Amino acid sequence: MRPRIVKNYKVTTLDNGLTLIVMPDHSVPVCVFNLMYKVGSRDEKPSSTGLAHLFEHLMFTGSTNVPDFDTVVTQAGGSSNAFTSTDVTNYYITLPSGNIETAFWVEADRMENLTISSEKLEQERKVVLEEYAQRYLNQPYGDVWHKFRALAYKQHPYAWPTIGKSIEHIKAFDLNSVKAFYKRFYNPENACLVIAGDISFDKALQLTQKWFGTIKNKVPHERKRYFESEVKKEVFDECSADVPEDLIVKGFAIKGLYSRSKLIVDLWAATVASGTSSLFYRTLVQETNLFTSYSLFSLNQFDRDLVVFAGRVNKEGKGTAEAHKALNELLYDKKAISKEELESTKQRIATEEAFALEELSARALNAAYCFMTKDLDAIHVGIARIFRIDMNKIAWASRRYIRPERSITLLYKSK
Repeated sequence: MRPRIVKNYKVTTLDNGLTLIVMPDHSVPVCVFNLMYKVGSRDEKPSSTGLAHLFEHLMFTGSTNVPDFDTVVTQAGGSSNAFTSTDVTNYYITLPSGNIETAFWVEADRMENLTISSEKLEQERKVVLEEYAQRYLNQPYGDVWHKFRALAYKQHPYAWPTIGKSIEHIKAFDLNSVKAFYKRFYNPENACLVIAGDISFDKALQLTQKWFGTIKNKVPHERKRYFESEVKKEVFDECSADVPEDLIVKGFAIKGLYSRSKLIVDLWAATVASGTSSLFYRTLVQETNLFTSYSLFSLNQFDRDLVVFAGRVNKEGKGTAEAHKALNELLYDKKAISKEELESTKQRIATEEAFALEELSARALNAAYCFMTKDLDAIHVGIARIFRIDMNKIAWASRRYIRPERSITLLYKSK
């Protein structure tokens, strides 16, 4: 039995370019307000990275009419949070539906009237620098994605992580560059607003017009497109650090989020590597004891994405060279998975996604992503697409993308 797919939504665009998606659900008296901006670390310059993430922090420091953002939301019975990725920055608020107008008020005010001062910049810069030090400089393997991204991308700004390429970049931001960033990216035409929950189409549109309809775009902006040359020869590098075990990170370039081929590769990865009964786990962990742990996943980026294997080599095993050889054999020898394994994985993924989308916040976030990738059909057919993938398509995708000459490998060795 296939999970139920929600199709009830409506899309409209205001005169100032703001896109509104409304997804009514009256099962509980709650609303989710999800505002996604088309700005991420990909919109930074190679010589000045980390500003998109730093600016996310600044958005919580107060605006002209809402000096204390979190207090106002909490007093209305809600909660809020945000995240920055390579492609987007997302802000979301959950509130009782009777108080949803609070979200419109506070988000509209900080889109139009954010107060940016030297004091606030220094305050949030300190927070981000501490985060950078704790998560990336002082953690074992903390810089692995800095190194691996730089190895995988030579032309695209995906070459650095969201936190930034260098801690020195974060130290260097001045007030003028921060204000220019705000004017360029935090505009109605650069945003998608999704309202999911106990609200009607008409009410959501009326509140959107009331609070966002008069906001003007500060600076016209068209997002720059980037391309990355296809990997045609194996890319390899190694480094060493004070870490407990050697780490093998191996990636393969695939197409971006919601593409047909990415969906097939992701399904292949889930079938061969997820769970203790999978081919990868049996071969690499249980039978040979070569790895202590591993994961196989994609980065979910809009443009050229990566499917990545990351595994810690067992110090008590046969060594890193043998572990790497065994991994390559699994990747390239195309040991067959059974039809039953594939069907089981499809059912599991579809059920997990369907359960996740029962949550209003997940549904709203998914809709925003679908709009940003110009694939609104995926709102209601994304799960159904999984069931159209057969063994032939899995074999095609693994032959097309998982090849030695397309591989990008980082050997992160223990000193």
